[in-house]
Amino acid sequence: MKRRDFIEAAAMTLGVAAVSVKVGAENLLPDGKVGDLKVNPVLVSPGSDSITVVWMTEQPSAGWVEFGAGEKLDQKACPVHDGLIDANQTLFSVKLENLKPGTEYRYRVVAREVKNLQAYEVEYGSSIVSETLAFTTFSADKKDFSFVVLNDLHNNFGMIGRNLKFITEPHDFVVFNGDIIADVQDDAAAVRFLQAVSRFAGSIPMVFVRGNHEARGNFARRVKDYLSPQSNFYSGFSHGPAAFLVMDTGEDKPDRSAVFAGLDAFENYRTEQQQWLAEEVKKPYLKNAGFRIFFSHIPLYSNTRYNCLDGRAKWGAFLENIGIDLYLAGHTHQAAYIEAGSFGNPAPVAIGGGYKAEESTVMQIDVSEARIRVRTILNGEEIIQREIERKRKAE
Repeated sequence: MKRRDFIEAAAMTLGVAAVSVKVGAENLLPDGKVGDLKVNPVLVSPGSDSITVVWMTEQPSAGWVEFGAGEKLDQKACPVHDGLIDANQTLFSVKLENLKPGTEYRYRVVAREVKNLQAYEVEYGSSIVSETLAFTTFSADKKDFSFVVLNDLHNNFGMIGRNLKFITEPHDFVVFNGDIIADVQDDAAAVRFLQAVSRFAGSIPMVFVRGNHEARGNFARRVKDYLSPQSNFYSGFSHGPAAFLVMDTGEDKPDRSAVFAGLDAFENYRTEQQQWLAEEVKKPYLKNAGFRIFFSHIPLYSNTRYNCLDGRAKWGAFLENIGIDLYLAGHTHQAAYIEAGSFGNPAPVAIGGGYKAEESTVMQIDVSEARIRVRTILNGEEIIQREIERKRKAE
């Protein structure tokens, strides 16, 4: 196939996400076979009208996502940057946009090896088609749901499968609340993490919160491409009766610390987030939510000395003013539930454990129109259970 033919067959758009186009059954390449990629599809950054699909190939390739709201995969989205469809690479991400809230979509990834890419001639190799998977977009109409939180794995990815086995109820998404990979020198740990989560995250999306250890090492500046493409490390979203804020506390030491060799600027970065937060708290999804839940890797308040004081100074007043109902954090490696007011915290703070088997926890958060239930599970035993009653009147 000539390069021109491939481009004309693909969905074209500016930016990083493709405009969807109608495709038929003939879209499946004749030589395409269902098989495993280096990283099978992983869903990240979920929302009510969009979601991002990440995958990796063994060989330099081109690829796209075929998807649809019914039985037919009648839409296609390609990864595009600056007018060029991504090709001759192994890491891909595509943002599916203009989706309908609360709707199940089926999708698959198609990857075609690029053996030689020249100015006017492209030589393609074999192609792989992932299995067809399904996800459901978030919806404000959902009355109750659950999500799961893991943190501080420090490359101990075996804890993911072990801890998720303790969760028997269905959950709509999984939050990885920082220090999941540690001191990243290359992409090896990020790839292993994606391979581990692809066992469930092809259908149950993940939300990634950066920790201080993901900000360290030679590869730290590429982590977002793998774990949080298409968006910042800070964001807001909603689902059911809850609104969520994800903030990036950055490093746990001052920028001037000698170990950073003058290469960190997290104090300005937290100010950038302060400015973003000042506008975000005005938005209807937050103002009208029954519950407001806050994520950061380093707690702003805790029963230890490991707090992000700069984040507290810059964000705390906004969070207090909008009435955050629950903070979810990690970093201390000590599972805890800190009642509101214990350390100046305007809302309860639930903190997960560490990376060793004897301290690694999983939290299940159940949200209904009336209350939030927090459960922290350690080695299959529920060590913390609390309920937070709704303070705002239901619409």
